[in-house]
Amino acid sequence: MKKITGLSPRHERIIQKTWASSRSVFILSLITFITVVFAFVAVVVREATLAAEGDFLTLVGEVGTLAISFLAVTVFRKILNMPRPYEFITVPGWNKEKQKNGEGFPSRHVFSAFVIATVLFPWNMWISIALYAFGIAMAVCRVLLGMHFIKDVVAGAIIGIASGVIGLLII
Repeated sequence: MKKITGLSPRHERIIQKTWASSRSVFILSLITFITVVFAFVAVVVREATLAAEGDFLTLVGEVGTLAISFLAVTVFRKILNMPRPYEFITVPGWNKEKQKNGEGFPSRHVFSAFVIATVLFPWNMWISIALYAFGIAMAVCRVLLGMHFIKDVVAGAIIGIASGVIGLLII
């Protein structure tokens, strides 16, 4: 069952202004896309490096941490089934039928960026810092686009860091 959280008039105005400019929507969506690609490439390079070095224990630990964390957040989102901001407003030019309703808390995009950045931190601090920065930028984009409330992206970041730290401690 969905819980109604509402949308503040200020957030609604911000979303309306964002969607009034196709250029803004493109740039904000591009930032999200670049973050996802960067995180994916970083993980692939890291795990390929571990495989090439024959460090299969660490490889399994890192991939396991990411997979279990991602699965847990996905199940948690389905159980809570919290609404997204765009469910409360009509935005000209936005095809709501193509958008997923519910499952907005926490933001899985932001969670993924932060859990990956945390797991990769011992390997390469600079890639992790860049990924944290991209994750913050993506969080702002997701709020401006009306995909998530601020609480969704903050929770995604916190849960991502916590999951990564727990995984690293277990590894």
